Amino acid sequence: MNIDLLITILEQHEVNIDDHAECEVALAHYGLSRLLLYVRLMDNPSFSDVMELYNFDRDMRIQVGLLMEMLEIDIKTKMVEETTDIERRANNLSGQYINNTTNMDQILSNIIQKHREKLTSPTNPDPARTTTDFWKIMRVCSFGEMGLIFSELNNPKKTAIVNHYHLPMQRSVNTFNSWLSALRKVRNMRAHHEICIDNPSYLRISPHAGVPGSASFFTQLEVILFLCMQIDRTRTAAIRDNIARLLVMWSRDLECDILTIVGAPADRQTVFQSI
Repeated sequence: MNIDLLITILEQHEVNIDDHAECEVALAHYGLSRLLLYVRLMDNPSFSDVMELYNFDRDMRIQVGLLMEMLEIDIKTKMVEETTDIERRANNLSGQYINNTTNMDQILSNIIQKHREKLTSPTNPDPARTTTDFWKIMRVCSFGEMGLIFSELNNPKKTAIVNHYHLPMQRSVNTFNSWLSALRKVRNMRAHHEICIDNPSYLRISPHAGVPGSASFFTQLEVILFLCMQIDRTRTAAIRDNIARLLVMWSRDLECDILTIVGAPADRQTVFQSI
């Protein structure tokens, strides 16, 4: 790795290298391509500004990760609880509970094959489609795989799950299903250390949900916070306050306006009041 060459490339992107020692360490650790994602959000920044923006984004990913962990575990738990009458057996997920049994069979078989090592036990050394408990599948499946399973449940089962989250709109099952798909990107974004600010998703929200209909990172935050508030209001409120403090602090310390980047309201005092 030629650090001097990487510094030259940064300078070609009109970055003022105000601290060469910090720059060399950051490039060796984070790499040029990751840092350039933040450079493009700023006009003629110093390298210290770039790192402040990176640190803000990292801190936001940490807070969002706490929310997504809470949300993922809770949804999986609710899906298991609402299917206890299926004897928690994957082979019994059929008939009156499923929209398309062929699709569900393929989804579950793929999950078992992908996570075979995690599902193996002394009493079940070779898990097969007809012997794996449904709750075990939910435990090992990814957020995306969880969404696929949810999409194949029939409306009565979906409604029973969604009712736990008190969505303030009609057609809540379809909305919740679309949220699972959209929030999968948020989870992956955090897991793979992608940039979270200025990173639009496919999320489309009805204005009746209390948030504007857009795909901005701030809108995604509003949705995640709304769902987590239905799970644990105290814990979610603490994380929400941490995020609000980050927005205000970094908006004050950076030359660029963080709230503009994430699409938040101009009045910082109204942040998250819709939740």
